[in-house]
Parts: sequence; C-alpha cells; structure tokens
Amino acid sequence: YINIWDPGAGTLSFCLQGHDCSIAGLCRIPGTDFEFASVDFESMVRVWDVRRLSCSQTFCATDRQLEKNGELEPLVPRTICAISRGRLIVGGRRIVTFDRDATNP
Repeated sequence: YINIWDPGAGTLSFCLQGHDCSIAGLCRIPGTDFEFASVDFESMVRVWDVRRLSCSQTFCATDRQLEKNGELEPLVPRTICAISRGRLIVGGRRIVTFDRDATNP
C-alpha cells in the first residue's frame, strides 16, 4: 500500500491499496500534478490518480513465463522512472521501457 500524507497537518490522508507485495519504486508522472507510478518486487506497475484516489492503469513489467522458463533474465525491479507522461522505464537486473498508450504496454 501507499500512504498519502497531508504535509500541512502532518496526518495520514489516505491509503492506496493494490500492490500484493513491497514497493520497489515510486515516481511522479511529468506534465501532471495528479499522477504517479509505482512498481513492486513482483514487477507489477500501477499508475495512480490522486484526484480519484485510485489506480488508473496496471500492467506487468516482465513476462513471468519467459523468466520461469529461463528464456529471459529475471527483472528484479528496483526503480521506476517516467521520462514523459506516456513513457515509463523500470530498472532492475535489466531495463524495460513501456509506452502507456499502447494496447499492451
């Protein structure tokens, strides 16, 4: 989960739930004041909208079946970076780039 705090009051405002394990990275989406992205240690990426306090997009940053078969090195995510509003990079043992507007990011 991700806690959203009110810095003026110093209190917890809301808790965003959706990840099933610990979060590896979090970043702000450029060009917007209300979106950020997170990636967890199972390679699940979530894009959050703080206006609605909800997840607006979810996808897996890797092909788990190929990793399991040994055809692809495990990603082991450690960070996420938004290089534009529509493009995200997840870094770990390898680097993966995603276009958010694609049918299958």
